Amino acid sequence: MTPSKIRAQCPGRYIHAAYALALGLATGVIIRLLDMHTENAGNIFSQLSVWILICTALAVFSANPRLAALKAFAFCAGMLVTYYLTAQLTGGVWSMSFALGWAAVSLIALPAGYIAWYARGSGVVAAAIGAGIIAVMLAAEWLLFDRLRVSDLFCAAACALVVFYRKK
Repeated sequence: MTPSKIRAQCPGRYIHAAYALALGLATGVIIRLLDMHTENAGNIFSQLSVWILICTALAVFSANPRLAALKAFAFCAGMLVTYYLTAQLTGGVWSMSFALGWAAVSLIALPAGYIAWYARGSGVVAAAIGAGIIAVMLAAEWLLFDRLRVSDLFCAAACALVVFYRKK
């Protein structure tokens, strides 16, 4: 079965990619300020599962897979730029290895967003893509941080709702 039979594409409104970029730019500043002034919120938003959830939601509710990829990348890149710019402007401590890691996540968001768009379709392939997103989310947290936190499980459950819930 080809991906185009899993879910039909609609003409895209690429202005939505600009909205995703604006959301990412604002989010980067907000998250950096939370890192500086709170303990728990900063820790939660430093976890990959939150960003996988947000990018999955941006992707699956896009009009087509190209727009899904563009929105996921624009959000991540915008967040990355303003997070580290805010860190620099506020005299915050940050690591180049973390910045490069998040840059890699931004680049991975392009193909991941494209593929994630198909998870909202119907059939076995769409279900496998959706389950794969959740599995990658949980495996990444386990591998990168040696454990799963309650917030990771919450993000996985929210991601399952985003991907699998259908109004009847």
